[in-house]
Amino acid sequence: MSHIKASVLLQAAFGLRREEAMKFQPQAAVRADHIALQANWTKGGRARTVPVTTLEQRQVLEHVMRLVPGRGSLIPAQMSNVEQLKRFEYQTLKAGLRNTHGLRHAYSTSRFDRSIV
Repeated sequence: MSHIKASVLLQAAFGLRREEAMKFQPQAAVRADHIALQANWTKGGRARTVPVTTLEQRQVLEHVMRLVPGRGSLIPAQMSNVEQLKRFEYQTLKAGLRNTHGLRHAYSTSRFDRSIV
């Protein structure tokens, strides 16, 4: 699985913003029942947590943890943030995803739907 695909899967499974997904460091973030996003990964510099409630989320985290050894992030070590962002934009556009922010909205809707059942 590529780093870009893993970032997109995190966006879909957890409602993360693009930058949060790219900067995601599984060794620092993954907890038993949630992921902890560090302040320097998030918009506005505010740390936050997202609950892990589904099997799909756990499977995405397992894939990401296998992909990123040690304390790395989903930005490959040999690339800068800007280089990875450009690769991300190119690859997602090539795959037909013009704007991955919609994944955040889909996550929010599904979480709301699960809460009213």
